[in-house]
Formats: sequence, structure tokens, C-alpha cells
Amino acid sequence: MKGKTHEKISVYVLILLFIGLLYIRFQFSDVDTTRALEGFGFWFLLITFVIGLDSDTHSLCSERLGIFKYIFLPLKHRGITHNPLLWIAVCVVFRHYGFFAEGIGAASAAFIHMACDLVSTGYKKTSPF
Repeated sequence: MKGKTHEKISVYVLILLFIGLLYIRFQFSDVDTTRALEGFGFWFLLITFVIGLDSDTHSLCSERLGIFKYIFLPLKHRGITHNPLLWIAVCVVFRHYGFFAEGIGAASAAFIHMACDLVSTGYKKTSPF
């Protein structure tokens, strides 16, 4: 699947998540979710459009990183950045420092990307074309 398709799917899922979170926000108005929504959205978009899981390749994400793309180039494609355990650990670290919504945002973007890769790979293997 191409990078732009990953980004489109991620944005659509983000919109659905925000609608659900806003519904919860207005159903339970005593819960302060504004900061959580902002943090979740920021990290979701940062992982989707800037850092990305494919920053180790010559992709849109690596171009957006500019000079920082050289940090990711030594990584093997679909290696550590495509490992769900890494993103669970990221979520735990964020939670430890009191930024649970931000960690969920980063991990959600990564899991959506990995799901797109999985579906794309499965389709390529079973497609007769």
C-alpha cells in the first residue's frame, strides 16, 4: 500500500475516533477530556505524517523529517518500527509520565499503519492479478 493510502486511512479513522471521543465528552460533561483530545490528536498526526513507521525508507515521511531522516535510515524496513511491542512500550512510557492519551494516539497511528500493511500484504498474496 502506498504512503498516501496509509495517510488517508489514518485520517478517516482519526475523524471517526474524534467523533466517538467528542460524543463521550458531551455525554459525561464532568470529565475533562479537552487536553486528552488535543494530546491524542497531536501524537496521532505526528506519527502518521511526520515520524511514521516507514521513515527508514525513501518515503513521504522521510522527506518530511528533513535532516532527521538519517536517524531512521539504519533501521531495517518493517523491523523494529513495525513491532507492536514497541508501540505498547511507548504507550506504557507515556502513561508512566502522565501522558496516557498521547501514548494511545501514537500507538493508534502505528497500529493502523501496521493493519494497512497486513491487509495489503494479504491481498497481494491472494490476488490472482
